[in-house]
Amino acid sequence: MTGEVDTPEQQAVAREAAIESMVLLKNAGGVLPLRMEKVRSIAVIGPNAAVARTGGGGSSRVTPKRPPVSPLDGIKERAGGRYNVGYALGCSMEGEDKTKETPAARAALIKEAATLAGKSDVALVFAGYSPDTEQEMYDRKLELPAGQDELILAVTKANKNTVVVLNSGGPVLMGRWIGQVPAVVAAWYPGQEAGRAISAILFGDANPSGKLPVTFLKAWSDSPAYGNYPGKNLTVEYAEGIYVGYRHFDRKNIEPLFPFGHGLSYTAFAYSDLKVSPQKAAPGQPVGVSLSVRNGGALEGAEVVQLYVRDVESSLDRPMKELKAFRRVALKPGESQTVSFSLDRSAMAFYDEGKKDWNVEPGAFEVQIGSSSRDIRLKATFELAP
Repeated sequence: MTGEVDTPEQQAVAREAAIESMVLLKNAGGVLPLRMEKVRSIAVIGPNAAVARTGGGGSSRVTPKRPPVSPLDGIKERAGGRYNVGYALGCSMEGEDKTKETPAARAALIKEAATLAGKSDVALVFAGYSPDTEQEMYDRKLELPAGQDELILAVTKANKNTVVVLNSGGPVLMGRWIGQVPAVVAAWYPGQEAGRAISAILFGDANPSGKLPVTFLKAWSDSPAYGNYPGKNLTVEYAEGIYVGYRHFDRKNIEPLFPFGHGLSYTAFAYSDLKVSPQKAAPGQPVGVSLSVRNGGALEGAEVVQLYVRDVESSLDRPMKELKAFRRVALKPGESQTVSFSLDRSAMAFYDEGKKDWNVEPGAFEVQIGSSSRDIRLKATFELAP
């Protein structure tokens, strides 16, 4: 151990971790990645553009040894002299300015940003939260901080090639503008190499492979906590029980904005040849699952294959499916690979409150293989013998 901190090797690890975590939520019309044959001028806009949002507030706030790389700096570094990069604040971050931004001042900033967007080939809006608007000890709103929805709408009206990059630790309501914005990236809080990691995704130096670990909902009323939170007298009833996240959306047949496990790529993956063995398993016998995944696109990329299990014949109320395993597989263009899983007793078990123990019942089970909880590509069944 040398005790060295912030070495080039460590910076590379931080950058790669940030790249692999980012999720391409939407990419209509192939706006991303940015290509010189289509894009020569870039408008970089927003309260999270010129500052690196390395983390939220509270215990997650860490000060890097050297100044972190902002998205604006990362884009300028990557663009070099090949692209014309302009910058506009658009609006201040709510909670950061001790002097509150007046409506007139905000309108002027938004107008300036829209003007810049209108003169550019593509507009990149960096929105979301900050350590002051998302931190421990209180729950943030699902809506973006004041002014950001209006900024996105104004920029999109001025430039149809608008990309929104979000800094957040969880879901964001996008109903006011998601229909007008062709591309959205969830960058989360990407650490000290934020700007370089974001630039790698935007310019296609890296192919996005992250998947959503949560469900992004269309409206607060769709949430499993709706009607229970915030409760009364500092008391919240967790009436949703086991139906949280994608389980709730499946049970209620609610279409999410972006489902659990969702994440796009600059290439395309095909699933085939699902096999489950044995077809009838003895108690305690593992069940093997295998399938083939092929990269059918022109770019190297990575896919996260997700395995869900449905208990077809449970005596108790059970979710429609539950994630039991996943595997990340990197493939070159045209390359195929066999992905294998082994399901043990825990994959078929549920907690029985009456017995105060985990229970596995005999009967039929369904294996569902998907690219997200709502993008199920393959299905097969097996039986668990008594």
